[in-house]
Amino acid sequence: MSDKNKDRYSTVRIPRDLADETDELIGTKGFTSRAEIVKEALRRLIQEYSRPPTFEYYNLTEKGVLILDRTMNRVVSVSFRDPFNPGVWCNSCQKEDCPHVRFALTKPEVQGVIRKRREEGVSE
Repeated sequence: MSDKNKDRYSTVRIPRDLADETDELIGTKGFTSRAEIVKEALRRLIQEYSRPPTFEYYNLTEKGVLILDRTMNRVVSVSFRDPFNPGVWCNSCQKEDCPHVRFALTKPEVQGVIRKRREEGVSE
Protein backbone atom coordinates (compact mmCIF):
# COMPACT_ATOMS: atom_id res chain seq x y z
CA MET A 1 0.00 0.00 0.00
CA SER A 2 1.38 3.41 -0.90
CA ASP A 3 2.01 6.02 1.82
CA LYS A 4 -0.77 8.15 0.35
CA ASN A 5 -3.34 5.34 0.77
CA LYS A 6 -1.92 4.33 4.15
CA ASP A 7 -2.89 7.73 5.61
CA ARG A 8 -6.52 7.16 4.55
CA TYR A 9 -6.96 4.05 6.71
CA SER A 10 -7.04 3.25 10.41
CA THR A 11 -6.80 -0.06 12.23
CA VAL A 12 -9.44 -1.14 14.73
CA ARG A 13 -9.20 -4.21 16.94
CA ILE A 14 -12.31 -6.30 17.58
CA PRO A 15 -12.79 -9.41 19.74
CA ARG A 16 -11.91 -12.70 18.01
CA ASP A 17 -15.44 -14.13 18.36
CA LEU A 18 -16.89 -11.09 16.61
CA ALA A 19 -14.28 -11.38 13.86
CA ASP A 20 -15.21 -15.05 13.44
CA GLU A 21 -18.91 -14.16 13.12
CA THR A 22 -17.98 -11.49 10.58
CA ASP A 23 -15.97 -14.04 8.58
CA GLU A 24 -19.08 -16.22 8.27
CA LEU A 25 -20.69 -13.45 6.19
CA ILE A 26 -17.86 -13.35 3.66
CA GLY A 27 -19.20 -14.73 0.39
CA THR A 28 -22.80 -13.87 1.28
CA LYS A 29 -24.82 -10.76 0.51
CA GLY A 30 -22.04 -9.62 -1.83
CA PHE A 31 -19.37 -9.29 0.89
CA THR A 32 -15.89 -10.33 -0.16
CA SER A 33 -13.90 -9.22 2.90
CA ARG A 34 -14.09 -8.50 6.60
CA ALA A 35 -13.34 -4.83 5.87
CA GLU A 36 -16.41 -4.51 3.61
CA ILE A 37 -18.65 -5.96 6.32
CA VAL A 38 -17.26 -3.68 9.02
CA LYS A 39 -17.54 -0.58 6.80
CA GLU A 40 -21.18 -1.41 5.99
CA ALA A 41 -22.02 -2.03 9.65
CA LEU A 42 -20.39 1.24 10.73
CA ARG A 43 -22.15 3.23 8.01
CA ARG A 44 -25.53 1.86 9.12
CA LEU A 45 -24.78 2.53 12.78
CA ILE A 46 -23.67 6.10 12.09
CA GLN A 47 -26.77 6.72 9.97
CA GLU A 48 -29.03 5.35 12.71
CA TYR A 49 -27.43 7.39 15.49
CA SER A 50 -27.26 10.60 13.49
CA ARG A 51 -31.01 10.62 12.76
CA PRO A 52 -32.98 13.15 14.76
CA PRO A 53 -35.22 11.65 17.44
CA THR A 54 -38.69 10.51 16.39
CA PHE A 55 -40.45 12.78 18.90
CA GLU A 56 -39.47 16.22 20.05
CA TYR A 57 -41.04 18.23 22.87
CA TYR A 58 -42.39 21.37 21.20
CA ASN A 59 -44.58 23.48 23.49
CA LEU A 60 -46.41 23.26 26.81
CA THR A 61 -49.45 25.08 28.17
CA GLU A 62 -51.81 24.48 31.08
CA LYS A 63 -54.10 22.62 28.66
CA GLY A 64 -51.58 20.27 27.05
CA VAL A 65 -48.34 19.71 25.24
CA LEU A 66 -47.37 19.80 21.57
CA ILE A 67 -44.99 17.16 20.25
CA LEU A 68 -43.27 17.10 16.88
CA ASP A 69 -43.67 13.60 15.43
CA ARG A 70 -41.15 13.17 12.63
CA THR A 71 -42.67 9.88 11.45
CA MET A 72 -45.93 11.69 10.70
CA ASN A 73 -44.16 14.94 9.80
CA ARG A 74 -46.57 16.95 11.95
CA VAL A 75 -47.14 18.41 15.38
CA VAL A 76 -49.34 16.30 17.67
CA SER A 77 -51.37 17.67 20.57
CA VAL A 78 -51.60 15.79 23.87
CA SER A 79 -54.27 17.33 26.10
CA PHE A 80 -54.69 17.37 29.87
CA ARG A 81 -58.30 16.42 30.34
CA ASP A 82 -60.80 18.18 32.59
CA PRO A 83 -61.84 17.17 36.15
CA PHE A 84 -64.97 15.42 34.88
CA ASN A 85 -62.95 13.31 32.44
CA PRO A 86 -59.49 12.98 34.05
CA GLY A 87 -56.37 11.80 32.27
CA VAL A 88 -54.17 12.66 29.34
CA TRP A 89 -55.46 12.36 25.78
CA CYS A 90 -53.68 12.20 22.41
CA ASN A 91 -55.74 14.14 19.92
CA SER A 92 -53.99 12.45 17.00
CA CYS A 93 -54.29 8.80 18.06
CA GLN A 94 -57.54 9.39 19.96
CA LYS A 95 -56.14 7.37 22.87
CA GLU A 96 -55.09 7.80 26.49
CA ASP A 97 -52.09 5.53 25.97
CA CYS A 98 -49.98 5.84 22.84
CA PRO A 99 -46.36 6.68 22.02
CA HIS A 100 -47.14 10.42 22.09
CA VAL A 101 -48.69 10.26 25.57
CA ARG A 102 -45.85 8.07 26.89
CA PHE A 103 -43.27 10.49 25.46
CA ALA A 104 -45.08 13.53 26.92
CA LEU A 105 -45.20 11.93 30.36
CA THR A 106 -41.40 11.52 30.41
CA LYS A 107 -40.86 15.28 30.33
CA PRO A 108 -40.30 16.91 33.74
CA GLU A 109 -42.12 20.05 32.56
CA VAL A 110 -45.23 18.02 31.72
CA GLN A 111 -45.02 16.15 35.03
CA GLY A 112 -44.85 19.53 36.78
CA VAL A 113 -48.04 20.79 35.12
CA ILE A 114 -49.86 17.55 35.96
CA ARG A 115 -48.65 17.76 39.58
CA LYS A 116 -49.86 21.37 39.80
CA ARG A 117 -53.27 20.45 38.37
CA ARG A 118 -53.61 17.65 40.93
CA GLU A 119 -52.71 20.01 43.76
CA GLU A 120 -55.40 22.39 42.53
CA GLY A 121 -57.95 19.57 42.59
CA VAL A 122 -57.91 18.69 38.90
CA SER A 123 -57.15 14.94 38.88
CA GLU A 124 -55.44 13.39 35.90
